[in-house]
Amino acid sequence: MAVPVALIRQLCYPSGYRLPKLTRLEYKWKPAEAAKPYSVALARVNPTPMQGNLPNDEYRFFVGKYEKTWMASTCRWCGSLFHNVDGRKRHKDAKCKEKLTRLYARILPNKRCVACNAVTTREYWGLPFCSVVCENTWRFTEPPVFRSYLDREKKQLEAERLFREANAKVD
Repeated sequence: MAVPVALIRQLCYPSGYRLPKLTRLEYKWKPAEAAKPYSVALARVNPTPMQGNLPNDEYRFFVGKYEKTWMASTCRWCGSLFHNVDGRKRHKDAKCKEKLTRLYARILPNKRCVACNAVTTREYWGLPFCSVVCENTWRFTEPPVFRSYLDREKKQLEAERLFREANAKVD
C-alpha cells in the first residue's frame, strides 16, 4: 500500500509548503578524531569522575576499562596485560611502579596536563590534569602527550644503561 504524496507533504513540510533546497555542509574527516577510542568520547560526555573496573589508586599505574565487568588492565610502563588483581600485585617485581613514579616526578613541575597538554595547576595521582574530563581520559586510555613523555624517558634510561655498559667494558 502506497502512502499518498499529498499526505506526506502535509505531515513532513510545515503547512504543506515545500522548503528551500538544503545546502550540503562540508565536513573534512580527520583521522585523529576517528581514532579516538569509545572511552574518550564517553569521558567527554560525562564530566564527572567515572569509576571503571579498577580501584581508584591503581589508575596511576594501570590503564583500566570503563566497564566494571571487564577485568583487563594494562601496565602504563611495559604494556603488560592483566586479567585479575593477583597479576597486578605480582607485577610489582618488574619495578614499573618505581620507573613511573620517577617519570611522574619529572612531569609534575612542567604544569602541563598529561592528557591535553594545557597549562594547569590541578594535580591528581601526582600528575597535572586540567579537568575531570582529562582524568577520565587518563583512566581508560594512554594519551599521546603522556606517550611522548614515556618514550623520551625510556630512551633516556636505555642511553644511561648503554653508557654504564660501555664504561664497565673499559674498566
